[in-house]
Amino acid sequence: MNKKLFTCIALWCLTQQFLSAQSIRSVLMNPPGTDDGLEYFEIQGTAGASLTNLYFIAIEGDGTGAGAVDLVLSLGSLSLGSNGLLLWRDAATVISPAPSAETTVNVSNFTDIENGSNTFMLVQATTAPTVGTDYDTNNDGTLDVTLPFTVISAVSVIENDGANNYGYADEVGGTVLGPFVGYNPDFLAFDGTQWVAGDILGSGSGPYSVDPTRNNISGTYSAILTPGNGTSPLPVSFLYFWAKVLDGVVQLEFATEREENNAYFDIERSNDGISFAVIGQLSGAGTNNTPSKYQYTDEQPLVGRSFYRLRQVDTDNKDTYSPLRSVELAQPDFSVFPQPVADVLQVVPGIKMPTETNWFLCDVNGSVIATGNIPEEQQTPVTIQMGAVPPGVYILTFKNDRVAFSSQKIVKQ
Repeated sequence: MNKKLFTCIALWCLTQQFLSAQSIRSVLMNPPGTDDGLEYFEIQGTAGASLTNLYFIAIEGDGTGAGAVDLVLSLGSLSLGSNGLLLWRDAATVISPAPSAETTVNVSNFTDIENGSNTFMLVQATTAPTVGTDYDTNNDGTLDVTLPFTVISAVSVIENDGANNYGYADEVGGTVLGPFVGYNPDFLAFDGTQWVAGDILGSGSGPYSVDPTRNNISGTYSAILTPGNGTSPLPVSFLYFWAKVLDGVVQLEFATEREENNAYFDIERSNDGISFAVIGQLSGAGTNNTPSKYQYTDEQPLVGRSFYRLRQVDTDNKDTYSPLRSVELAQPDFSVFPQPVADVLQVVPGIKMPTETNWFLCDVNGSVIATGNIPEEQQTPVTIQMGAVPPGVYILTFKNDRVAFSSQKIVKQ
């Protein structure tokens, strides 16, 4: 991959993965009985924060309608309560337990949230997204239209009804839950540590509890839904968190608006968005009410798509997790010329390699004819002497301690 293309990817990551201090906390899609009048969603974040230019949207994930925007709600005239929460109900009916007096409660009816597969996004836009816009025009489960907004927070839920069902949150650094077998989840919520989705038990206006046997958490999970109660769960208030690719490494940067008893951040990485490993650690600022900025460089990133998250650990060892951020590190390419070659073959790395890279010239039977290396960080041409090599077809392969790159055919005159 050439440097120009890497730069484009880096700019995309920076634009698409900006994180404000707000995120989706919960959505109740299918309350007991009639949906209308009992559905709600919550937004969490910095206490008192304005939600100017923010929208809550739902994108269809079922069958031939996949990718279409079903719901758009403007949050622009609202702000978070003094406890960092917004509760939007579609009717005045109070779901038990009643929300905290510190929570901003907005009552305004909205189009019924469809049961089944959906992607919910909190987005930032200067122009409101439009209901009916299709971002997956060929219904293959991949966004194929450039999103005209910045995704702040995203979560998908996928049913399993035997048909095509899709979630798009993982394409914008969010989380996909499901598919769920045997039932369609009634709700989803971030409990401060993990996303939970499943069925609920209860009747009327509540209280509602999580069905301990029908949810996405291994074993049993028991909890009461408490819309509009508690405080924003993160003891650290983020201003942003982004990841970008630059010259073959991945740079992470995030900033906090405030921190309370924050000991450190673990930097975690995954190749599937599910199983994570710690790759680094940064000390926290303890208790601090002024902005703090953090940077970390993954010097040996994974080739292909990878996911990053922050594990924030308090001084009392309690932990919480940030939303995911993802990057795409394409397999590097190497330009070789001239073709065919008579005497000297020139090899130009597409990027500065973060580690020494070996090259192998082999004949069609796999026998190694010549070897050499490209030093770390070198992007100037490397020469391979071909004068003594018999005419024929050869394979030139590049390899370092992390990945074998695509081989190239070489024709020797």
